[in-house]
Amino acid sequence: RQVAEMKKDELTRAFKKMEKIENRKRRQTLEKEQTAEKNLMAVRQQKDIEHRQKMERQKLKQADKLEAVERLNRIQDYKRQQAVERLQNDDERTSALATFKEKMLEERKAFRRQNEMERHKVIESMEKLRQQPSKALKT
Repeated sequence: RQVAEMKKDELTRAFKKMEKIENRKRRQTLEKEQTAEKNLMAVRQQKDIEHRQKMERQKLKQADKLEAVERLNRIQDYKRQQAVERLQNDDERTSALATFKEKMLEERKAFRRQNEMERHKVIESMEKLRQQPSKALKT
């Protein structure tokens, strides 16, 4: 009977020891799972942060490209406006020169007409003098 009780005690101790081992293994497994879950969450968070940063960089890059295009458009518009203004100024200058030239030609024509008329009067007076020398002395 004592042997049976000893065996029973021994079995109970072995069972408790096995339960302790089993509980420790469960705790270790649970801790490993929790650690793995924490690590997985940390990796996911890091990947999420990296993804957000990548998306932000892409947005900034696209915004930079858009700004560059807009800047080029503004530069082209400015150059186009400058060219239009130069053409308008050239047109105005050309028109002013043409008007001036026309005015000068008209003045020359008027001057020539005046000279022709005066020359004609002088010639006429000379002819009268030749024809009537006596009148010339009286005047």
